[in-house]
Amino acid sequence: MSKVTIRVNGVEVLSRKLETLSEDARKAIGKHVQRSAYALRGAEIKRAPKGRRFYGKVKEQFGHKQLPGALRKSIRAKFTRGKLSAEIGPRRFYAPFVEYGTKASDDPRHRFSTKPQPFVQPAWESQGPKYEDGMVDVINKAVKGAGFK
Repeated sequence: MSKVTIRVNGVEVLSRKLETLSEDARKAIGKHVQRSAYALRGAEIKRAPKGRRFYGKVKEQFGHKQLPGALRKSIRAKFTRGKLSAEIGPRRFYAPFVEYGTKASDDPRHRFSTKPQPFVQPAWESQGPKYEDGMVDVINKAVKGAGFK
């Protein structure tokens, strides 16, 4: 059985460049994710429908009155993994009913339905391409800054 030895010159330099790329890229990507998340949050807030005040039966059923703007106020940006990823969206249980609407069943007691009032999807459609283009730019700058071609 023969023994093969492979020697690679410049491994230390390459290793240092990769570490630099990793650290700088994380910071740049984190900043971009944060800026994009807040831009998407703002777009969702702007598009979210503002409800009306409910008293009477709703107050009796839920124990409190529903104030207008609660859905808008519940839209948050939550960052994970060192701000490298984010979750943006409303924190109210009824947000999907507003976004997609409801349909009345055949039961005559359930005669009410709501039309969809999308606000999350249109916000992503307006901000998504900006996020993607910006991410490509950030990664390209990080790669070029680390000395890769």
